[in-house]
Amino acid sequence: MKMELINKEKIRNFGIGTVFVIIGLLVAVLMIA
Repeated sequence: MKMELINKEKIRNFGIGTVFVIIGLLVAVLMIA
């Protein structure tokens, strides 16, 4: 049960990190363009 909770936390954190990376890339592209 505890392991399942930890995995959900990891997945949520990974998703948030991915969103930030995508936003960062979009901002960088707009700056260059």
